[in-house]
Amino acid sequence: MSAAPVPPAAGDGWVALMYHDVSREPVGVSGGPQHFSVSRRTFAEQLDRLTGLGYRGRSLADCLASPVAGQVAITFDDGDLGQFENGCSELVARGLTA
Repeated sequence: MSAAPVPPAAGDGWVALMYHDVSREPVGVSGGPQHFSVSRRTFAEQLDRLTGLGYRGRSLADCLASPVAGQVAITFDDGDLGQFENGCSELVARGLTA
């Protein structure tokens, strides 16, 4: 049983999430390059949870320039193809940026 969503409070500030890669298939535990990846389905679930909690996607630059509660800056560290192929469409579908 999961806890009820709690929207961001005025004093909570903003959140930054960094993803290494978003892969098409579920990711198992390994020491290989997929070790720091999240599957597209899991990424979508995380985005749904964030938007369900009331977070608004902003660029990292926007969050740093104007830190406001309820903002989330989603970043990708390497610019891998999986981020584009699997992550971007999930962001766009929710009106989020990275």
